[in-house]
Amino acid sequence: MSSLKQFIRNVRAAKTIADERAVVQKESAAIRASFREESHNSNVRRNNVAKLLYLFTLGERTHFGQIECLKLLASPR
Repeated sequence: MSSLKQFIRNVRAAKTIADERAVVQKESAAIRASFREESHNSNVRRNNVAKLLYLFTLGERTHFGQIECLKLLASPR
């Protein structure tokens, strides 16, 4: 999984709308897969939530990450 900076670069480097959608769909799938794993630490969770916020600003659907955002807000750190 890539960092937030690299993800933004990949989205902005897309030549067409179709390319941008492909990048977004691939990263969304990786984020969903990461959420299914229980073994990831809070840094991975924070990175994924930051990516979801970026996707939300692009107008993409991010409803699948709502519970993960609440878990991050409720965490002690």
